[in-house]
Amino acid sequence: MPVGTVTPHLLPTQSAAAKAVLAASPAALPVPKRCSLAWEREAAPTHIPTSGPALEPYLCRLRASCSGPWRAGTPIWVSGKWPGVAWSLEHCDRGTEAALVLGQPVTSAKVMLVRYYGEHTTAWVPVSRCAETSAPVGDLKNVAALAAWCAKTGKQQQLQQTREELEGVRQSPMEEVERMKKLHEQHTYALRSFQRCQRCDGAGTQLVCGTCRRWAHSLCLDAPALAPQFLPDKKWTCPGCGVEQDATLTQKRKQSEADGEDAERMGLTPDWIIETVCFEVFGLPRPTPEVPYIKGLLDPCSNSMVDPNIPAEALYDKEANGLALVNDWKGYYILLNPPFHSQLQWRFVNRAIDAVERGEVPGVLLVCRNSTDANYFQRLRPYPRVLLGRKCALFKDYAKSPNGFGIAVVMLAKQDRADLYERFYDAFADFGEPSIPIDRQLLQSPEFAALLGRLRDYAAEHHREHWARCTACERWRIVDYAQAKRIETEDIRWQCAMLRPGSSCSDPLTRRERQGDKYAPGETEKAPLLRAESAAGSVADAADGGQRAGTPSSLTAQTPPRSPPCEAPHTPEPTSAAV
Repeated sequence: MPVGTVTPHLLPTQSAAAKAVLAASPAALPVPKRCSLAWEREAAPTHIPTSGPALEPYLCRLRASCSGPWRAGTPIWVSGKWPGVAWSLEHCDRGTEAALVLGQPVTSAKVMLVRYYGEHTTAWVPVSRCAETSAPVGDLKNVAALAAWCAKTGKQQQLQQTREELEGVRQSPMEEVERMKKLHEQHTYALRSFQRCQRCDGAGTQLVCGTCRRWAHSLCLDAPALAPQFLPDKKWTCPGCGVEQDATLTQKRKQSEADGEDAERMGLTPDWIIETVCFEVFGLPRPTPEVPYIKGLLDPCSNSMVDPNIPAEALYDKEANGLALVNDWKGYYILLNPPFHSQLQWRFVNRAIDAVERGEVPGVLLVCRNSTDANYFQRLRPYPRVLLGRKCALFKDYAKSPNGFGIAVVMLAKQDRADLYERFYDAFADFGEPSIPIDRQLLQSPEFAALLGRLRDYAAEHHREHWARCTACERWRIVDYAQAKRIETEDIRWQCAMLRPGSSCSDPLTRRERQGDKYAPGETEKAPLLRAESAAGSVADAADGGQRAGTPSSLTAQTPPRSPPCEAPHTPEPTSAAV
């Protein structure tokens, strides 16, 4: 099966998520059609039980054998072109598990599940096409074939992501499983679903209760089935409220939503933003079967009063007109995502600012265009904002972010609501660039100098590379921040064996270590031995740092290091020191 057609395995999560989302790997994939087709099949292969007592024993047998002759987490190469790990259904959410079971290829050849590095997709692959490897990044022949295949298919971005992930492969299969699960959650965070299963809290749900609006996997029901169409009598009982439901209504509703491609696109707020704002920033209670909405929340720009994208307590749609003065905002927290027309945005922003400054509302989270030349954006000058990464704000009714502008989230609250601003920063800082305008008075204050110092320390720890030269082989290696600080403070004689357990001077340089040898190709200067910073530092700093050189081992390099004699120099990739 070509890698480009494998079934994407959907899931989600957060925190380091930001780094993967902002690194812009192919995280922003649409809902995979292969999974949707599997759920929509009216008939399954005859050997697969779709419901009833035989289903769970069948799934248990399949989970035990689906990783082929290897343990789940074992690194492999598929057809010598793309690396992955042997995988198991037990590491998938229940919705994807059902789709993969229904999507098993009908073939006499033995197949196994593989999760691919870089793409983070999961697919059935013939065992005969898979080969185990202990160190994928060291298989130079396969790595070269991977690079050639990506160049041919235009997947250079995925190639870079794959190489970086291969450099952190764990020796233990179980540790690699946990690492791959975390990488996948980071990779697909932009697809995080607000519609999570009532029973397992997993994504990829297929059923929604018409009474309490709770979602569920068909496999998580008391009478499980692989898909809604295989439920006995097309009936199911909600695990949240216990009311019996008609599965055909859910399927019709989903189909009508899927067919609404010609409907007006409103920029529906992504589920992860709804969840983050309501529960992490505002601290509002989650919906329950008794209260099936977010109590204390107002959405003045709702897409629908009947089936709202944001399940707020108070709603105003286009017809009700959330701008009308008769529609009160007082007392509510507000999640505001106005239509992307400048006049409408200007009016909604004005009302939101007035409501906050008059003390009518405790706080407003605004999702708006990052249009610095627009009047409405200039009115937001006093309020902190985060300029979201390109693939974070994936509106539900757009296949990708609308062209022509970026998206910002802005926190509007009284200046004494430091608690709101702190939670806003904690929730969104990792997903973009935190920003607030400055003035001359701040620039002249000692607090500004202290802020720059803190930001520089943060950048050194999180956004810069640190280098050390081995005293045995004299090759430069990238070390983590903790090792860099230890080398600097303890003045130790550092060697490659100290890089990580089991490492030695014979280990090949990583791709980034090979590329980080010079600022530009053709330079012949020797790299000075430095104590400070990273390859992101300036040439002036490097020259100054050279006067403070210590022993050869006590350094992280600010000027990128020399290539070892046996390796050709490479042009380095630019690095960013932005926080």
